[in-house]
Amino acid sequence: MPLDQNKIALAMASGLSAVCATCKKYWEAQDRGLNERCSSTIRCGSPLAGDTFSDYDGPMAGGLHLWCFVCGGKSHFGIRVNGRPTVIGACKDHIRYAEQLQPIGGPPNQIEVKTSGGQLPGTYKKKSLGDAIQEVEDYYAKKEGREPE
Repeated sequence: MPLDQNKIALAMASGLSAVCATCKKYWEAQDRGLNERCSSTIRCGSPLAGDTFSDYDGPMAGGLHLWCFVCGGKSHFGIRVNGRPTVIGACKDHIRYAEQLQPIGGPPNQIEVKTSGGQLPGTYKKKSLGDAIQEVEDYYAKKEGREPE
């Protein structure tokens, strides 16, 4: 199922995070009529809910630290939750969420904010979110034996 960039943009404009808006599990649930939910069968959510999008299935997988989890823009900060190895990116505008809010069910010190001054793990080829989405769409088109859209 290729991701529809127009639907992603509309979902984000309505307040859905960039990570959820680019996750296949969210769109599978929408196709089944489960509004405001995704099809994940395990706990999955943002750092503000005390998670690291642990069941994310989309084009940002393996590089969640490169983009802001809220808007999908370039990250300038990394958020580590509960000492987990996954780092979630946040831009200069949206890092305030991690600084001002706390995860549900836990004290504020569960979110550790680190600047991106070389502290984020891994090196990845820089690409835009649109390029990442197109890469995933091309992958599934090839896997399904069809032409990319």
